Amino acid sequence: TKLNRRLALIMETSKVRIWTYDVKEHTFAWHNDNGQIACTYTKEEFAQRYSDDDFDRLKEALDRLISQHKDARGHEEEEIKLELKAKDVEGGDNELHDFIVVVSVLERDKSGKPSLIIGTKKDVTEHHRIKQREDERTLRYWSIFYSQDTAIFYFNKDGYIQDANLKA
Repeated sequence: TKLNRRLALIMETSKVRIWTYDVKEHTFAWHNDNGQIACTYTKEEFAQRYSDDDFDRLKEALDRLISQHKDARGHEEEEIKLELKAKDVEGGDNELHDFIVVVSVLERDKSGKPSLIIGTKKDVTEHHRIKQREDERTLRYWSIFYSQDTAIFYFNKDGYIQDANLKA
């Protein structure tokens, strides 16, 4: 359908993957780009793609949604955002990557309790690498700038001195 094609385009463009957790069955299901279930996993199988600590954090987030935990303002938590390390098995990579995972309630049963949780997973590994390189460059710059051995002047685009270190 048209909606499925749009969903597939959004998922491909944003590099987001979707999975669901069936509360009653305790199973996880990966969804393909059309939103259809591609694979189903037990908790133990699904846990193998995450580091132990991070899967524990994911389970804790799921438990908070299922138990209808209240946030600091007394509102029921609707979604929880986590930064986790996981293998990108669907992408064919067994190395740990950095992911932003957002979990939220997708469906509720007749009594209003969560029955299906949806999770989205976005790989931010490259973003983290770029940020880390920028931080390292900035640190190097400042260590050179504040060096006692070299006089350094910093000029703006118009040629005026913007800053200078103590030696200068």
